[in-house]
Amino acid sequence: MKFVDKTVIPSVGLIGRTIRTAIGKEGSLPSERFTLGFSHFSPDQGVSPPHAHAEEALIVLDAKGCKLHYGPSEATMNDELLLAPGMVISVGEGEWHAFKLEAGGFADLIFFYASVDNIRPENREGIGK
Repeated sequence: MKFVDKTVIPSVGLIGRTIRTAIGKEGSLPSERFTLGFSHFSPDQGVSPPHAHAEEALIVLDAKGCKLHYGPSEATMNDELLLAPGMVISVGEGEWHAFKLEAGGFADLIFFYASVDNIRPENREGIGK
C-alpha cells in the first residue's frame, strides 16, 4: 500500500484550473491503469475551454457559482448543470464539456479516469476532435 497527503501533491496550473494528480502516469503515486486527482476552478486560472477526452468521473467537493455546460459537440453544449457539493458526475468518452464560473465562483473536484492517456484537453489524441 502507498499513500500521499493531498497537501504535498504538486499543483499544476492549466488553462481554467489547477490540478493535483494523486495517482496516475504523472501522479505522486504512479499507476499505468487509472488516474485520480483534485482540480480547482477559479477566476484566477482563466476561462476553462470547451473540451472532450476519455471517460471521466467527477465528485464535487465544494462549489459556488459554477456551471458545467455539456453536449455531444462543441457547438451543441446546450445543457448545463449547476454544481453542488456531493454531486457525482459521469462524463462519457468524447462528450464535450466546459466549466463556467460566475463572479466569485469556484469549484473543487475529484477527477477519476479508468485510463492514464487522453485525460486532458491539452493532450487530446483524437477524442472529441
